Amino acid sequence: MTREERLALIDKLQRDAGEGRQRLAERVAKREADPAAMQDWLMADSDEIVHKEYAPEIIAADEAQAGWEAWLRASLTIERAEILDTVTQALGEVIAAIRNEHEAALIERDRKIANLEGELREMKGMLGATLQLLGQKSSKLWRPGDA
Repeated sequence: MTREERLALIDKLQRDAGEGRQRLAERVAKREADPAAMQDWLMADSDEIVHKEYAPEIIAADEAQAGWEAWLRASLTIERAEILDTVTQALGEVIAAIRNEHEAALIERDRKIANLEGELREMKGMLGATLQLLGQKSSKLWRPGDA
């Protein structure tokens, strides 16, 4: 298609579209001017009215499509339930692992606190013994003025 042919086709299509818009505007104006006449025309059996008749094959295809859609809907429901179960199980496992790590950290902290408390008792005992020894030696120590 050459440029001139394409431009000619565009002009023709634009003219046709303009004429179609004009016809639509005229029909709308006519319908708004006399709504009762338009209703009568719509209800009349005219050659311009399109009647659709469906072949049995099309109805059967629609029923098959409905069956397919029902199967697909049920299948998706099952898949969603399985995904939900999987996510729930994985989330439970993650929570349990985090809880176990946290409990292990707490046990380690408690062990360190127990060790420090033992060392503190030991230091208090040593300090008590040292103070007791110093108290006994202090009475034997030489002081100025002692002869």
